[in-house]
Amino acid sequence: MTKPSWLFWVVAVFALLWGAYGVFDYWATTTNFQPYLKAFPADLLEWMLGFPTWRNMVWLVGVASGMLAALLLALRMKLAAPLFLLSLLSIIVGLIVHDLAMANGLNMFRPLDFIMIGVLIVVQTLLWRYSARAAKAGVLR
Repeated sequence: MTKPSWLFWVVAVFALLWGAYGVFDYWATTTNFQPYLKAFPADLLEWMLGFPTWRNMVWLVGVASGMLAALLLALRMKLAAPLFLLSLLSIIVGLIVHDLAMANGLNMFRPLDFIMIGVLIVVQTLLWRYSARAAKAGVLR
């Protein structure tokens, strides 16, 4: 097995922090944690809290698989790559298919929300590709 570079560890720590924030965001929103939710506009919050169960499950799969992928990356395990891909696909289904295409997200989201959607997709894509290359290079077992 190939020894990981310093960049690998930077990416692994970033992935852990990124994943932890995703888990916190899901938990805070779905449990109605007011100190977190008070920053949301009332109409956006009402819209989000009205998501159907399947949409919340897609969100949960996305954050859980992303967090697990980050843990597995830090443990240098190959399963990180497919889990990052699962997280990416969940983001696409939840944010693009449901929120934007099916649930009026184009009218609900603020400009910053569209930027964040782009950032989420780009970061998850990069984490997936990075972990897949690390696996191919023998850094992951």
